[in-house]
Order: sequence, then C-alpha cells, then structure tokens
Amino acid sequence: METTDIKKLREEIDRIDAEMVSLFEKRMEIVNEVCKYKIKHGIATLDKSREDSVIEKGISNLKNKEMAPYYIEFQKNVMAVSRKYQNINQGKINVAYSGVKGAFAESAVKHIFPNCSPKSYKGFKSSWDSVVRGECQSCVLPLENSTNGDVGQVLDLMYFSSPLYLKSVIEMPIIHCLLGVRGAALNDIKAVYSHEQALGQCREYLESKGIEGISCENTAVGAMTVAEANDKSFGAVGSVENAELYCLDILDTHINKGEGNTTRFGLFTPVLTSSFSDEKDISSVLMFQVSNTAGALAKAVNIIGLFGYNMKALHSRPCKGWGFSYYFYAELDGNIMSENGIQMQKTLLSCCEGIRVGGVFKTEQYNGYIGEVNI
Repeated sequence: METTDIKKLREEIDRIDAEMVSLFEKRMEIVNEVCKYKIKHGIATLDKSREDSVIEKGISNLKNKEMAPYYIEFQKNVMAVSRKYQNINQGKINVAYSGVKGAFAESAVKHIFPNCSPKSYKGFKSSWDSVVRGECQSCVLPLENSTNGDVGQVLDLMYFSSPLYLKSVIEMPIIHCLLGVRGAALNDIKAVYSHEQALGQCREYLESKGIEGISCENTAVGAMTVAEANDKSFGAVGSVENAELYCLDILDTHINKGEGNTTRFGLFTPVLTSSFSDEKDISSVLMFQVSNTAGALAKAVNIIGLFGYNMKALHSRPCKGWGFSYYFYAELDGNIMSENGIQMQKTLLSCCEGIRVGGVFKTEQYNGYIGEVNI
C-alpha cells in the first residue's frame, strides 16, 4: 500500500473518531440523566437484561455478522464505562438501614449500590422515616426469614406508615455464630444479645445450651453490646464479620436451624415502579382489609385468581388499636400496576377496603462474598 493511501485511511479514521467523541459526550450526558432517574427510583446501576437486549439489537443491525464478537466486546466496554460513571454519581446516594456497622442489612445495601453512603438508624421505623423525610433516597429492611417467618414490624410499616414502595428484593443466606469476648469459652455464656429474628432462628441451639436470649435492635448491635460489656458470661448471635469488627471470639458456628436459612431484604423507595425494561419474573405486593361479611376473604382471593395472578404468599397481621381486626399481605406473581392489575384492584373494592400497593419488584440472589453473615 502506498504512503498516500495509508494517510487517507488514517484521515478517515480520524474523522470517524471525531464523530465518536461527539457521540460519546452525548451518550454520557444521557447516561447522567439515566443515573438521576435511577437514584430517584432506587434502581441499581446494573440492569443485565437491558444490557443484553441492547447487545442483541446491535448484533441484528450489523451488516457484517463476522464483526459480531468484536461488536460485543466493544459494547460491553462502553457499558462498563457507563456503569462506572453512574457509580461515581451514585456515591451521592444515602441509603438507610437498621442497626450499626456490620449489620447484614448494610451488606445488602452495598450489594445494591456499591458506591452509596449507607446510613445506620436505630430501628426499622427510623430507617423508614429517614426516606419519608428525604434524608435518604431509599432504605433496605428485612421482610422475611425462611426459618423464622415474616418481619411483622416492616409489613406494618408498609401498610400503616407514609408510603414507600418495594423496588427489589434480595435473598441472602444466613449462617449464625455464637460470639464471646476474648478468652471466653462456650460454657461461660449465660445470655446472648441479638435481634429477635436471629434469636428465633437459633432458639433450639440456645435452649439446648441453657442460654437466655436477650433481644436488641440488630445482631451487630448485640455484638457491640457484648464487646463494650467485656463480660465472659455475655455472648452474641452474629457473624464472622461482627466478630472481626468488634474484636470478639467465635465460640461456635452454624448455630441456626436449617442449612437453607435465608433472609429476604427489601429495597424501599418513595416512587412506585409501574414498568420494567424486562417484564419477566416480576412480583407485586398487595395489602388489604376485607369487609366484615361472610366469605369476603374467599371472594378477594378468588378475584385475584380470576385476573390471572398466582398468590405466592398470604399473611394476616392485626390492625393495632382496631380491636380484633386484620389486614392481609399478599405477594403475587406479575405486575399489578398493569391495566389488568389496576382493573383487578378496582374489582377488589367490592369486598375489600384499605387497599394499598406495597410495590412491584424483582428478586435477585446476593452474589457477593459475605462469609457467615447476620440479619
């Protein structure tokens, strides 16, 4: 090839590169707007289904299909840069959780928003109210444990408090340890501090050892309490991370009942999501009271089924201060903010009152390294 020919080719590449610089700037400006939207709606940076869809669409538009492997690599790099840019901006996000540093909820927060600022609060309601007041953009709270059942306080917040909505649910495995101060032995422990859910998950073990359970706000709080007391008769139900953070010894491990012990954590935001880029594997929470008439609950359940929604769970909770009255928490397959779902809600008014949408969400598995973790 002649020198003049290579020069012309390079000039053409320079021209294309200049266009790409302009397009890159435009793309990143839009990425910034997307980031603002995600912050407002409590959406995680990574949306794999969206990225896969973009790549598939790009491949279908390629005239030279032999370029597909190179296009995929190119587009993945572009997306990685976009995520990095969003993560930097998401460092401005304040996400509330209940407990102190080392709480399992803090791990869930970091899983969703790796570069956010986790903010600890004392109790579920304080975490919830921080989002209602605007101090935090979202909060992460436990919904249910596979061994010990639902977390009633959080369900009550969903029904009775100023509304926040479930955006996503993270399922995290839990393996509890018995922790003590340096030099303590297992037979020294007379009482342990931990969250009531953790104590419930380890009830059989604690009873077999004759150890009293003392409830506190969070397992990390329990570990901190034991460390500050520096008493060999006090222990905590917590995690390896708690032991390291609060300089405690691990006296026993795997003390919770069941190998598949898992806690579901919910991400709550002020904005109700009505649609997703990928409408697959969507679930919804609907809460309601039924009229005080014979067969009202059966009628409500039947209406939900007639509209094609599979009910995965149904919990009843007392309406405190309202005598022997209850509301129901239902978890359904599908999006109840679709036209079909809205029509279903209207039909439910024939037998229900106090209907509230708890959220429309997707469930994901926690895929980070958490060692032996706490609730």
